[in-house]
Amino acid sequence: MSESDDDVPTQSYWPSVTDLFLTLFIIAIAIVAVVFCALLPTNNVGKDRTLVIAVGNDLRHVREPMNRLRTTLDLEPVESNARPSAVISALSETCDTAVTQIKLLQDRLDRLKGSDDLKAEVERLLKENDALKQQLQKLQLDYDELLRTLGGDPELLKKLIKEIDDLRRQLHDKPPNIQFSESEEGKKTYRFDSGSSVMNPDFIKGLRQNEFAQLAGEIIGREEEGRVKVDTLEIIGHTDGAPLSSDGNLDQKLPDVLAGPLAKISSLTPGSNNDLGLLRALAVREQWEQFIDSHEQGEILRKIQIRCYSAGQTILPFAKVEPGAGDFRKPDARARRIEMRLTRLLEQGVPPQPKAE
Repeated sequence: MSESDDDVPTQSYWPSVTDLFLTLFIIAIAIVAVVFCALLPTNNVGKDRTLVIAVGNDLRHVREPMNRLRTTLDLEPVESNARPSAVISALSETCDTAVTQIKLLQDRLDRLKGSDDLKAEVERLLKENDALKQQLQKLQLDYDELLRTLGGDPELLKKLIKEIDDLRRQLHDKPPNIQFSESEEGKKTYRFDSGSSVMNPDFIKGLRQNEFAQLAGEIIGREEEGRVKVDTLEIIGHTDGAPLSSDGNLDQKLPDVLAGPLAKISSLTPGSNNDLGLLRALAVREQWEQFIDSHEQGEILRKIQIRCYSAGQTILPFAKVEPGAGDFRKPDARARRIEMRLTRLLEQGVPPQPKAE
């Protein structure tokens, strides 16, 4: 007996709903995995693990030592987030700059090696070193002899060392030597008219504010600090070689000017550049004395004796091995100058000459 058609089971070729959802879930997981792998950060130097270890992530092992070298070469350091191409470019620049610097140093070294001046300087220094060694040996012998002479008395030795230090300090404690001329920058007002010793108001003002103030500070500082004292201010007038056409009267009238204030410097007429240099030095002395009278510590400054000299045109303002007669004759603003220097000339216990009344 046959079964009816309704009783025969049929096979379905479509997946069930459960299978469909499972398939879609697997596909979704696969897509997420692919996207996640694609978005993962990759190493800038590639996937070779040996290379990564050698240069570091983002070329760190290359970038850091290169930046130290770039700093030495005055180049800007490479940022940590720079792209590999920028790092490589910077490395090339660093190498080129370093090679250039090395070549320059090598050239300088080669020139020095072949320089006769360098050889002569080295020989001079070696000879000087030998001489210093001999002096040191002699000083050591003298020191040993001195110790034997003193009998090893430590107090006497300290006293002697102190005296030597004082003498050394006095030897090196030299007062300033001040010179000025109209040719110097900022000294255009420091100008005498041609053939004249008259000082204009700007000239006097500049002297009081600058050179006189410096001299006063030096004198007072030495007095208050117990340094080597000075007792004389020398003022020297220099001229150029432009000849004077007038007849001088210094032989007749200069004694009256030196004796007191009744006769003025303006009454004197120079007959030579030597006369003119002296008159200009006397004019500076006159202004210095007025400066002292108005200074709050004029009592200290008044102890300084003043001596005026003339160098005329005899000392050139520049060094020359063999000067010619023309060098001493020509007009030259640099030669028209005043020199002021503090020194110690008087014997101990001899008071300076009093100021003329």
